[in-house]
Amino acid sequence: MTSIEQLENWLKRPEGINLEFKEAKNKFDSREDLPDYCAAISNEGGGKLILGVNSKGFIVGTKAFQGSDHKLSHELLTKLKIRIDVEEIIYSQSRVLIFHIPSREFGQIVKSTGAYKYPMRAGESLVEMDLATMKTILSETEQDFSAKIVYGLKLSDLDEDALSNFKTKWSEKTRRDDYLTFENDKMLRSIGLLTDEGLNYASLILFGKKEKIDKILPGSEIIFEWRQESAKVSYDFRRNWREPFFKIYDSIWETIDARNLRYPFQDGLFQREVYAFNEKSIREAVLNAVAHRNYTINNQSIFIKASSENFVIESPGGLPVGITQENILHKTYWRNRCIAEIFEKAGLVERSGQGMDDIFGNTIKEGKGLPDLSKSDAFSVQLSISSQ
Repeated sequence: MTSIEQLENWLKRPEGINLEFKEAKNKFDSREDLPDYCAAISNEGGGKLILGVNSKGFIVGTKAFQGSDHKLSHELLTKLKIRIDVEEIIYSQSRVLIFHIPSREFGQIVKSTGAYKYPMRAGESLVEMDLATMKTILSETEQDFSAKIVYGLKLSDLDEDALSNFKTKWSEKTRRDDYLTFENDKMLRSIGLLTDEGLNYASLILFGKKEKIDKILPGSEIIFEWRQESAKVSYDFRRNWREPFFKIYDSIWETIDARNLRYPFQDGLFQREVYAFNEKSIREAVLNAVAHRNYTINNQSIFIKASSENFVIESPGGLPVGITQENILHKTYWRNRCIAEIFEKAGLVERSGQGMDDIFGNTIKEGKGLPDLSKSDAFSVQLSISSQ
């Protein structure tokens, strides 16, 4: 809620890329001008669009959207895919309408439905975004959350079984038996999870004791539900893991495999079989979800729903910057690079990041059609693989 004092402070400021005044005494074009200005301000880092104020900062009042201003937030969300809060204020008996416009997402451009496709500010005018600005925005990279230090996290907060499981995998991958004898602090420093500043989030997610994950990062959880029929609302079986990943990665597959179905088929003179859940594909899907999910969304977990019809895994956060459903098979990007590098050291993933390619290849070869990513959006990635 904006105070009168805050409004007065805005009125004293000159207009700029993050603050726009419009008289709009009687109306304001909702088809072109409104989405264009909102998108442009968002593309410039967010700010305010204020109707009922002239270019000199004097309040003149506005009748624009009178009686329908409560619908504007939803309409703009539909058009621009960003939430813009709209606030009506009565100041000195004059009506003012304030649009609170958030900044664009990192590495993404807000597309308008108005006269401009990708608007931005140039002085007092709106213009089409130039290629150089587009390239600069699209080349932005997200900060690796998994590499951030968890201040206060200690070696004693890590799970011995998880650490031991990784040592075994690491030793097997590198054919270095001496890795099995490394003390935990030496091992963690060698793989980049421990520095002089402390342990990072990757160490918590992959090796942290359950009570520490519960306290610091409860969203680091995988939930599995089984339904005999995918359309059922209630599940027939449910299990959740909020534990270090290197302690549970085999348990996840074993839980899914316990409900696996075998489909025999005749191939010439030979009888062969296809399983509902291909182990490599399922493991790759889980690893992708753990390495790619957005851990700053701490009130959501990785969700697996399996049935005799399909396998669906959903992870919080949209596709990483620069990755689309169209280029996902040939463009590599790790949102949590530190986690991905540990998976590579353990031999769980390829360094080239071909997990999705393997999932598509296996699913096609088994005659199950194409994996489906169409239900993914800006808030989650949902991968569906047919079981039949």
